[in-house]
Amino acid sequence: MRPTLRKVVLVALLGRDQPRRKRRSVWVQRWLKSRKQAGEFHRLSQELRLFGEEFRSYFRLDRSQFDHLLQMVGARIARMDTNYRESITLVERLVICLRLLSW
Repeated sequence: MRPTLRKVVLVALLGRDQPRRKRRSVWVQRWLKSRKQAGEFHRLSQELRLFGEEFRSYFRLDRSQFDHLLQMVGARIARMDTNYRESITLVERLVICLRLLSW
């Protein structure tokens, strides 16, 4: 067998052993799609805004301080939506940060 033909056969035989990647059937899982209705931010933080003392104990800020802080840092934490997904909102980003810092 010629050397070039031997190389081609060897490459073809070695290529068969590599596992093929499974194609993604779903881009976003179903349980993640319901995040806007069932997620903590959308359920809990909207209800906490109605009750001042609970809001304060949860975020360690009252509502006016929260709104002022959002105005101060809003432009720095803003992200753009893409064609593939929506970005996390400014309020949601601030809530996540404050919640982590309050522990």
